[in-house]
Amino acid sequence: MNNKKRINDKKKIIQYGEKIRSEVIHKHLGISSNKIEFIDHSFGHAAYAYCSGINNGEKSTVFTIDAWGDDINYSCYKFSKRGKKIFTQKISSGPEFIIGRLYRYVTLLLGFKPNEHEYKLMGMAPYSKEKYHINLLNKFERLQNVKNLKFKFKEKPKDMYFEIKNIIDGNRFDVICGALQKYTENLLLKWIKNCVKKTKFKKISLAGGVAMNVKANLEISKLNTISNVYVPPSPDDASQAMGACYAYLVKNNLPAEKIENAYLGYKIKKNILKKIDKNELKNYKIYKKDINKIAAKYLSKGMILCRAVGKSEFGARSLGNRSILASPSNLDVKRTINEKVKGRDFWMPFAATVLDKYSKYYFKLKFTPSAYKYMTNCVETKELGYKKFKAAIHPYDQTCRPQIIFKKDNPEYYDLVKEFGKISGTYGLLNTSFNIHGKPIVNDEHDAFEIFKETNLDGIIYP
Repeated sequence: MNNKKRINDKKKIIQYGEKIRSEVIHKHLGISSNKIEFIDHSFGHAAYAYCSGINNGEKSTVFTIDAWGDDINYSCYKFSKRGKKIFTQKISSGPEFIIGRLYRYVTLLLGFKPNEHEYKLMGMAPYSKEKYHINLLNKFERLQNVKNLKFKFKEKPKDMYFEIKNIIDGNRFDVICGALQKYTENLLLKWIKNCVKKTKFKKISLAGGVAMNVKANLEISKLNTISNVYVPPSPDDASQAMGACYAYLVKNNLPAEKIENAYLGYKIKKNILKKIDKNELKNYKIYKKDINKIAAKYLSKGMILCRAVGKSEFGARSLGNRSILASPSNLDVKRTINEKVKGRDFWMPFAATVLDKYSKYYFKLKFTPSAYKYMTNCVETKELGYKKFKAAIHPYDQTCRPQIIFKKDNPEYYDLVKEFGKISGTYGLLNTSFNIHGKPIVNDEHDAFEIFKETNLDGIIYP
């Protein structure tokens, strides 16, 4: 079969697939087929990365990095805005970016769930010293490198799974994770550096599943050729519905406004107590006034509280409205939370919420605090930060995945952290998602109270 016929056959398959999906949407939603448009997977990521956040309106180099989507798995765009119109130019794209698939196979080979537990490998990586993983890193580097603006295979495996299995065979778990993380960082740093040199746009935006790798994002932020790194809430495929909307707006020269915060979900009702059996409330003390002051006092005494207030946060990170909260300097709370609720792997860190005004005293911030609103970027801690946030940072490399919170985004939660700071001298809290291990973050008032009862935590904050 010649290449021309192969391309034509592929186009027919794509067209047929789009026709089927259009018919399904029409049948279920009653939308006319001529109103349905399809977007390129990577451009959906790119539009979301640019339009949703702090680089909207600026000149930005936008990167998408994932395992697969519409025949490519990496791309680089120039985005800029004049008036309300957004201009785009594709700089580079291709199908040969190895990291997404490499992480998937290594996750599987280590006995975890692929497409779900990749973050556990990232969490283990800092425990491996370079002298132990350098030999394995050299083996990974034989697979692929960056040539100008593209990823190129040096030795393309005939079967990726068995090739990776042979490469990592006989190595320790931590060594494998350390080598894989370092290889990821090396590839991304070289590619991003080359692309920014080409675009001359120093403000960068990232999306795609690999953009969930906060440790790689930290290393990217250290490049002296860039002036900020914006990673939106849930940069993976969970955000593609928004990506599709943004892509449509950009393609049709319509205004595309940024999102102000990530509180976009279900709003818990004010009458939560009416939905709970009164007999279930007999064992609890109920406060109706000065909630934040009372909660801050309990938190300062080492108690662990859950909070289910207002609209749920969009994405994989808890940002205060569906969170379990504790003192960030009390190492004992980590064990309690793990045993009662999370069942987390022992090496995995918790995260922190920190008030914007105090973040510079705790963390080494290269960019404006607004670049760290969604727990999608990682930072190194200062000496004071390590002292104050021992329970909410990585126990080995002392990095933190912070939510730097601004009062305008969540006034009630901001006030709680502030009240805790007045008592403890620490203007931040340990913040982890309000859920049981392996289950989704709680959504509504019923979920919240049921999980609270099941976990037997010290208290719950609700409307």
